[in-house]
Amino acid sequence: MGKDQRHELMHQVKTWIARELPAVKVRCEEELGSIILNQEEGNSLQDYVFSMIDKHIKEIKVRSSFTIVAYRFLREMAKARKARCKAIKKETLDQIAFVAEASMTMMYMYNDILDNKAEVKNCLHYKIMVPGTNIFRDLLLDYINELDISTVQKLKVQDIFRKAYKQVNSGQIIDKSFRFDSLVYNKEVKNINESLRNDELDKILLDIQALKDEFPGHDNLFDVYFTRIYLTNSSLLKALVEVIVYLTGYEGRGRKQLEGFAEMMGLYMQIVNDCKDFVLDVKRTWETGEKPRYHSNVLSDLHNETVSLPIALHYLSQETVSTNIVNQFIHDRLRDPNRGINQYQFELRGQHNKILKEIIESKGLTRAMAVGRAIAIKAIDYLKAGLKAEWEHTEQHQHLRVLAGYPDMAFNNRYYFHIWKAKAAYKSHRFYRCEDYLFAKKTSCPKGSAIVGI
Repeated sequence: MGKDQRHELMHQVKTWIARELPAVKVRCEEELGSIILNQEEGNSLQDYVFSMIDKHIKEIKVRSSFTIVAYRFLREMAKARKARCKAIKKETLDQIAFVAEASMTMMYMYNDILDNKAEVKNCLHYKIMVPGTNIFRDLLLDYINELDISTVQKLKVQDIFRKAYKQVNSGQIIDKSFRFDSLVYNKEVKNINESLRNDELDKILLDIQALKDEFPGHDNLFDVYFTRIYLTNSSLLKALVEVIVYLTGYEGRGRKQLEGFAEMMGLYMQIVNDCKDFVLDVKRTWETGEKPRYHSNVLSDLHNETVSLPIALHYLSQETVSTNIVNQFIHDRLRDPNRGINQYQFELRGQHNKILKEIIESKGLTRAMAVGRAIAIKAIDYLKAGLKAEWEHTEQHQHLRVLAGYPDMAFNNRYYFHIWKAKAAYKSHRFYRCEDYLFAKKTSCPKGSAIVGI
């Protein structure tokens, strides 16, 4: 599948998701009317929920497109091997893609509530958003009843997504339990193993032994981090594979490979997300004609005491750095934990370029990027395992090639462009400002690579 075909697929996915919004919005109005007496509050919640979904579908979305590609991949595998693989109606597949994207929107809503982002500014907003997000979650589960499948199948699909939502919630609880004090004092978060089956936990923790060997005495840190990002990211992608496999009834080769690929995909996507938190970016608004604006969430992990992989590796680093803003900020927060998040945001305002330089000098950022790349390679290895013949005849397995293209984002994306440019500037003893490169519609990577949107 060429680039033009891939973009056409993405366009179709966005169209399908947009088509589903009105019906769900009507359902939401009905639900809100029964629990929220103040019409203004109800409108505020609706505007927030559906503006987030509208915003997300204007971009190329990974999870919804992955739903379509995963299904087509299994159909290709079944055709090549003359195996049983029932067709899923196009409308049903479109609706599952919608649930995938809306589920991620719901996860972002919970994060915004917990981190005081976006519209969650005071107790009134909190009172609206918490029940509103719960309603939206229930609406998504109810929406599955509208799929043109049997009642038994609806119950099974609901059960798969319900389990994924529970895992996401467990990951968010771990996130809020493991803060800067856990990083600095190496505090243990107990019972994280209970959030995952042992085989799932073993699969992801084996990949980080090199980090544990490099930083002895901090095993718990890496166990907690990778468990958390598995729960909040990999669990939903794995659920999508489970739904597609269940509805098709496919039991042949490629099923387990696709599941392992999805799990690794969730991990490297979160690591890329952690790394981009240090890069000031602009909202990608040139397609809509809006005036470009800076993203407000740069350094949000620092603001919210989220122990991301680059922050952890920076803190543990023994490299010499020219400034000490990050570690000083971490210790200041521990000394005075009662200060509001807005005060911390104010303290870091305007320092993003200095902090980017500092975390590159410590190698915290580049080490985290390397971990993400290693996991992306393992995602490809999962696809290759047991599929040697298919890799040798990819003309018959176009969607195997499409799947293999997803890990590109762990190597080249618009945020890493800034990091490459910054590193080159520092080597030439120049200071790098992200703002100087933000508003161009197109950016260029080193030769042989491509910018991939996330």
